[in-house]
Amino acid sequence: MIVESPNKVKKIKALLGSGWDVAASIGHIRDLPAKGLGLAPPDYKLEYHFVERTGTTGKNVVDGLKPRAARANAIYLATDPDREGEAIAWHLKEALALKSYHRVTFDAITETVIKTALTRPRQIDMNLVRAQEARRGADRLVGYQVSPILSRQTGIAGLSAGRVQTPAVRFVVDRQREIENFTVTKHFGAEAIFEDGKWKAQWDTQPFLQSGSKYVFDGDLARQAAACRTFRVADAATKPATQAPPAPFTTATLLQAASVTLNFKPDLTAMLAQKLFEQGLITYHRTDSQNLSTEALSEIRDHVAANHWPLPPNPRTWKTKETAQEAHEAIRPTHLEHRNAGEGDDQKKLYSLIWTRAVASQLADAEYSVNTLRLEAQHGGKIFVFKATGRTLTAPGWRILTAIDAAEEADQHTAEERETQGDENGNVPALPIGTSITSTSTTVLNKQTKPPNGYTQASLIKKLESEGIGRPSTYPLILKNIIARGYLDDSKKILVATDLAKLLIDSLTGRFAFVEYDYTRSLEQELDDIAAGKTSYLSVVSTLDTRLKTELGALNIQPQPALQRPTGGAEAAESGIPCPKCKSGQLRRPNDREFFSCTRYRDGCTFSINRTIAKKKLTDKQIETLCTKGETGIIKGFVNKQGKPFDAILMCSSNTNWRTTFTFPK
Repeated sequence: MIVESPNKVKKIKALLGSGWDVAASIGHIRDLPAKGLGLAPPDYKLEYHFVERTGTTGKNVVDGLKPRAARANAIYLATDPDREGEAIAWHLKEALALKSYHRVTFDAITETVIKTALTRPRQIDMNLVRAQEARRGADRLVGYQVSPILSRQTGIAGLSAGRVQTPAVRFVVDRQREIENFTVTKHFGAEAIFEDGKWKAQWDTQPFLQSGSKYVFDGDLARQAAACRTFRVADAATKPATQAPPAPFTTATLLQAASVTLNFKPDLTAMLAQKLFEQGLITYHRTDSQNLSTEALSEIRDHVAANHWPLPPNPRTWKTKETAQEAHEAIRPTHLEHRNAGEGDDQKKLYSLIWTRAVASQLADAEYSVNTLRLEAQHGGKIFVFKATGRTLTAPGWRILTAIDAAEEADQHTAEERETQGDENGNVPALPIGTSITSTSTTVLNKQTKPPNGYTQASLIKKLESEGIGRPSTYPLILKNIIARGYLDDSKKILVATDLAKLLIDSLTGRFAFVEYDYTRSLEQELDDIAAGKTSYLSVVSTLDTRLKTELGALNIQPQPALQRPTGGAEAAESGIPCPKCKSGQLRRPNDREFFSCTRYRDGCTFSINRTIAKKKLTDKQIETLCTKGETGIIKGFVNKQGKPFDAILMCSSNTNWRTTFTFPK
């Protein structure tokens, strides 16, 4: 059996037992060349080369697999159950010249799942392979053809365009400009406080609005409303309400929830989920499905019943999204009896999030009693109406396990939406119609409209998915790349588009189709159509390239001297330090920025390291030592968040997942 990750080998071999040899391809064994397009008309056939990677090459992997394959009486290609995995299986078949093979997939590393997969072997699905090739070809055509011309015409070296990367940057640029150009509208409201703050009601301004207006601008009118103290209950209602639990995690919602709840960056979440999957603790983590398998639903319901938690009459299912690509189930724990699992705190936190979400999704609705009051008061010959809605939890249901939807950010809903739902007004009582009630106080509210929220990493992922742009499994790398290349600043929670990002979007918008959201979304659909056998690789890729060439021929951008690089036009200053992650690139400091990244970033190497860490600016020698040896000596002069200095050793290697971490001398 050949799998992708060497981290799976030991566990799978133990599950399969004697008579099995389990090997790893270590991801892709072949890819497009580092230099040059790697495809050309008329057939756009991809030009494959063995990949270079840390410690070995694709050729070395194949050479090692050949004698093992020759000794085997059956070969099972068990690469990941998605388009990338299907393509890797095909590359293995071609490189090993396999005449006979079995393609198997499994979305969990457990004995039952793997042995069931062995009973359902198939041949490689070439439609999935062609869809992966079309994505790779489209990305290469856009990036390698547009980026050099864009840099040359603007006079700014290192500008890069990408089929999904650029629309992602555009979302942030467009939103930031919307915020910058937002005109604040000041207006008035009024609020009555009852029972010393136990609950409150808001003035219904609708009867006083001028034609075509949404707001009250008359301060005197608002003060009249605020003068009301004695109210009569004109209408009242008490109704039950329910709230269903959120669906189990997909890739996108897991990335969002880990960002919101655990403050994990998407690339860290993706890496941790991969580790949990390889350990057999969760199901396959690259999935668009919100639904669980029949077997999993049965297991969860049995577990819930055993713990005497509230169960709905029937298992819950969710409508499949139109853009869903893969047929895997949602992300869930493979062993419900393990509520805590994983290696290290970060893995354990993410596992707990997944466990809670999967189990909570199958619990009963949360139940509420919702009280609504319509209060009337008179002042100055006018009748003023105040409204209050409040809800009280009567049966927690799924909220026994989690009080919130972990993927939703706290400021996602407006105050008005929260008031309408009943979460902002306190414990509104049930009062009979005709009851007279006096407010503790009634005050004028000086209100103003607010611009839309800026994008966080979590909300940008949500936007990309909702618009059908890119695939969730690629979002962590996309975000990391556009931040590393200086288009977005993530030093604070809200992503900020740099001047470079604005220049990029202004240079491309209106000139290239791939910058437009509708076009990018339709291209994703065409990739899905290739996977479904509805269209061909050649049709999609050739049409894209023909359009690109027309657009490139008409491109004429004025140089931008105000944004010239301080390095005098060089794309980056190479340091001469070998990249510790991929081993084949060198570290460079792009445009004299305060971080180093790998020269092979276009080929997928995501390694980067900040020059300043904890307010300590590292010397080139310290960075070289860290990258070549995996750790430094003791460095003095770091400063923590409380402003206190400390000394530490820096570490950065595969053991730290290429993150720079501190260790402290004893």
